[in-house]
Amino acid sequence: MNIREHWSIIKENSSRRNPITNTLLYAIQIVSFIALIALIPVVIWSIGLLDEPEWTILDVYGKGFIPAWLAALFTYIGNYYILQGNKKGLTVLLIAFFIICLPVMYNEYIEFVAFIGCVYGGLLLYWLSLLLKKNGISHWEQCIGNYKVVNYTIISVVLFLVSLFPPLVGYAVGFNGDLYNKGCICLDAHLNSSSYYKNRFGKTIAFSSLWRKEEWLRNSTAKRWFEAALYAAKEEYHEDDYRIWRIRDIYASYICFLLKQGYLDEAKTKYHDALEYISETDLREEIEEDYSLNSYLDDFDRLTTDEKNTI
Repeated sequence: MNIREHWSIIKENSSRRNPITNTLLYAIQIVSFIALIALIPVVIWSIGLLDEPEWTILDVYGKGFIPAWLAALFTYIGNYYILQGNKKGLTVLLIAFFIICLPVMYNEYIEFVAFIGCVYGGLLLYWLSLLLKKNGISHWEQCIGNYKVVNYTIISVVLFLVSLFPPLVGYAVGFNGDLYNKGCICLDAHLNSSSYYKNRFGKTIAFSSLWRKEEWLRNSTAKRWFEAALYAAKEEYHEDDYRIWRIRDIYASYICFLLKQGYLDEAKTKYHDALEYISETDLREEIEEDYSLNSYLDDFDRLTTDEKNTI
């Protein structure tokens, strides 16, 4: 097919679509093609074939613009199908964007929710543009194919992960309020290896007034997450000294929780363990500055005073 015949087909197809739909579809095709070409150097950069780039985007993907390049690739493919009058294009976009967004869970669950919400919100607007009519018929009605089962399944999974899954997790863990937030914190602790998220979940269990299960279960679960956070923080500490502040936060939270529960001997043990990494002053400052811990400052001062008196 020569250029003239190809152009004739484009004109014929365009004449059957609403002008707004035409403008949007061709703009997306052009922009996605330009992005595919423009992002190739930074994609090569990001997989280590050249020097590392100076920026990061979406930690789970490492450095570079790999997710952006993948999004541009599948946008080009999916939009091409739509331009050709095939509903398969929307299915390609729905599946591809879901797969691209899914790893973002390993950053933060709420980040995944925001990210996929924006992406699927954009796809909704894209689909609505296909419903604009010309001469009483829309481009979507002219497209061939029926992929409703696949599309509805993907949308249902997305809605479940975004709106229903975190509250269910929050309730299953043992809370009776603020379930969405508590569920996200729990998911972050399980999905992310960072000590920050494990300690945050431990603190949430240890000090939340919304805990509904037995106190012995709160105690054992909080201790388990504090220990997991300490293990991760010490591994991070060996890699990068600046992460010492995480060890300080974890020990402060752990000691205050033990004091809250009346486990004085265990609190003393953790206090002495903490002094291998941080000073008493640093530990006290952390407790004083943290609003969830500062009510235990007097208990901490009594503990340190008693320990000094026994020396």
